[in-house]
This record gives sequence, C-alpha cells and structure tokens, in this order.
Amino acid sequence: MAASARLTVLGAAAAACVLAPALMAVGAHSPFRVAAAATLFALAPGAAALPRLRTDAPLVLVVALSVGISTVAAELMLALHLWSPLVGTCVLAAASLPSIALQLRSSQTAATRARH
Repeated sequence: MAASARLTVLGAAAAACVLAPALMAVGAHSPFRVAAAATLFALAPGAAALPRLRTDAPLVLVVALSVGISTVAAELMLALHLWSPLVGTCVLAAASLPSIALQLRSSQTAATRARH
C-alpha cells in the first residue's frame, strides 16, 4: 500500500475508533454512526496489525484481517453469553487505537524529518 493510502487508512481507522464508541454510547441513530461502526470493524484491527504485516500490505488484506478479527470477537462474545455491541465496539476500538496512533505519529515524525 502506498504511503498516502496507508495514512488515509490509518486516519480513517483512528477516527472510527473514537467516533463509533462515542456515537453508540450516546445512542445516536444516524448514518454517521453506521459509517463509523462499519469503518471501525472493517479497518481498525487490520490497520493496528500493519506493523506485524508487510509494510506494503494491500488494502484488501487489511480489510480481510479486520473483518476476521471482528467476527471472532463477536463469536466469542456470543459463545460466552456476553453479547454487548457497545462493549465489543469499545474493546475493539481500545485495542486498535494505540497501535494506530503510534503509526500515525511515526509517519508524521518521518515526514517532518524528510522535509528538513
């Protein structure tokens, strides 16, 4: 994945990690909540795993990994009789955001160094 595409994916995933749980917690029923949740489940876990993957991992791999992780998390919650969409969303966001934030920060630092 190109550097600009990677930054776009990371930025979208970071925004979704913040917005999806917040919109769910306040009970907002809007297209923004749906878009934030879909982006979270489709991008955040895979984007968080990017440092463990090849640096040129294609977007389809990020999405496939994200959907797989989100599905396993949902199945575990169901199997353990702990189903809670809000809790699942919060846990997924909290687990993904630190790695995504570190990647964004290192990308910003590298871009700043390249300019000077």
